[in-house]
Amino acid sequence: MLKELISLFADSFIKNKSEWVGRQAYPSRRVSLSTDLSEYVPPADGYLGFYKPDGNSSYSVDIYAYGTDGGIVSRKTLGISASAGEFTFSGIVPVKKGYRIVIYGTFTELWFSPSVGSKY
Repeated sequence: MLKELISLFADSFIKNKSEWVGRQAYPSRRVSLSTDLSEYVPPADGYLGFYKPDGNSSYSVDIYAYGTDGGIVSRKTLGISASAGEFTFSGIVPVKKGYRIVIYGTFTELWFSPSVGSKY
């Protein structure tokens, strides 16, 4: 009886916690960044967002995040030849606190969204 009660309590506790843990990764808010940045080191885990509308002067964009081993762990890239015309591009890259993010391209909007579970 006691074993079943403990098992029932543990199961309900773990289910409730796993849902809570899963929600901690979602973006919480938007912090605007300068569009002149070429690198960024996030103050917390979260997402780097970017927007480049049709009509911007540069025809390629590249944003990538380095991992602890020095290799690229997350990346968004788009390149179009100048003769192909203009393009619109937007997205987010998951980023980790303290890891260097490289930003190449001309953007109209650039922002950081800390995750719900971060202390930022």
